[in-house]
Amino acid sequence: MIEIVFALAIALGALAARLTGHDGDVEVQLWQLVTYSGAGLLAIGLVRDLLILKCRACATPRRAGEVLVCLESVSGVLLVGSGLGLCAASVEKAWHPALSTLGFFVAAVFVASAGAKDVVLAFKRERDHLNVIPW
Repeated sequence: MIEIVFALAIALGALAARLTGHDGDVEVQLWQLVTYSGAGLLAIGLVRDLLILKCRACATPRRAGEVLVCLESVSGVLLVGSGLGLCAASVEKAWHPALSTLGFFVAAVFVASAGAKDVVLAFKRERDHLNVIPW
């Protein structure tokens, strides 16, 4: 819920900057946009997890042989890796958004974080995986 509050505050600030005309242009490379989006997701998840660890004792126990991974963390790591890969490959694609547009983009990252925070991917070993129905 706190992510939505931050997203609304950032979006209102960006809207105010756009309406008042105090909105300059910046140059952003594609790799920066992708990498910083992933870093933002990871940072938001880290702060949330640290607050949860401070407030609660521990999570529910896992089943034997099961590995749980948060979708937000997986998305963040993939975005950071993709952005750094674009940088290493010297992909030069400049984007010239207004500062308020970047503010709306940051608000969208907060909303995406709020939507993905409770989605967990479960990985487990199955000896006879022919009995598992894929869907």
